[in-house]
Formats: sequence, structure tokens, C-alpha cells
Amino acid sequence: MTRHSILCALGALALLLHLTAAAVTIKVEPKQEECFWEDLEQGQMTEVIYNVVDGGLLDAEFKVKKGGFVLFSKMHFEGRDEGKWKYTVQQTGTYGICFNNEMARFTVKTISFDWKTTKAGQQATTSEDLTPMQQALQRISSAIDTLQVEQNYFHVREIVHRNTAESTNGRVRWWSIIESTILVLMAVGQIYYIRRIVDSKTQQRV
Repeated sequence: MTRHSILCALGALALLLHLTAAAVTIKVEPKQEECFWEDLEQGQMTEVIYNVVDGGLLDAEFKVKKGGFVLFSKMHFEGRDEGKWKYTVQQTGTYGICFNNEMARFTVKTISFDWKTTKAGQQATTSEDLTPMQQALQRISSAIDTLQVEQNYFHVREIVHRNTAESTNGRVRWWSIIESTILVLMAVGQIYYIRRIVDSKTQQRV
């Protein structure tokens, strides 16, 4: 097997692994909070990218917890804020990310997120420390990471715009039904009123 074939095979494998690691989509009920936990070690780099794709004003509170303490909290409004949190772990322990919908009374929020963590002790390397094949794989991995982020972003945008279009179409449909009903009732009322006038004149002639 040639060197070019090996690079193509490894690149295809890396692409498959990245694309299968799709973002997780959850539904957070009103007055509820959904949390996800992971054991992290000191020195690890962790990153969360999240989006509110459906529900109300597309808002939700994002929290980061360690034990019973809240390390980070932010009220997120989709389209106005960047749904991204990056952190270098300072202390080994169990960390959790939470999506809070306690401010909503009736609206369920649909949230999509991707949580990535580097390996403990992973050191940054320079191009001089890598072989040409390793450099090529590093470029492929970086390009695929960028592709995945863009893919998730456009997927979320497509869901938001589709929900907006479906909501608008639903309103138009209901207004059309109401308008048609009003026109039918007006027509029936006019017919009834004209018949009463005609019957009244007929009885007067008799």
C-alpha cells in the first residue's frame, strides 16, 4: 500500500469518526433542569457548543457545575448570544453541564449540544516534532473539526428556520379558516335577512 493510499484511508476513517459523533439533542420540560456529568482530570481542555433550536423565545440558562457548586451560569438567547463554553480543568473531579428551563411555565425547549474533551496530559506539538504524515493527519483532523462545527451550525439554523416557517404557515392556515368561516356566516346572515324582507313584503301584499 502506497503512502498516498494510507493517508486517504486514515483521512476517511477520521472523517467517519467525526461525522458519527453528532450533536446530542434533548428536550427540557418547563420548570425542569437537565444535567450531564463527566469525570475530568486536571489539565484537560473541555468545550461545549450548544444551541436552542425550538421553544418559546429560544432561550435557556446554561450552567456548569462541580459537585454542588455552580462554576458558570449564563442566560442564552439563540441568535443573539454565542452558545459556546471552553474551560481548562483546574481540579480533577466530576463536572456537569446543565440546561435550565425553570423560567418557562408551559414551553418545552429543544436543545442541541456537543461536549468535547481532550485527553489528559495532551501536549501541543510543533510541526518540527511531526513527520510529514502526522502533519497531514493533523491538518485533516483540524479541517474535519471545522467542518463538523459548521455542519452543526447550519443544521441548527435549518431547524430554527423550518420551525419558524411551519409556525407562520400554521397561523396563516388558521386565519384563513377563521376568515372563511366569517365570510360563510356573513353570507348566511345576508341570505336570511333578505329572505325575511321578501317574506315580509309578500305577506303585506296578501
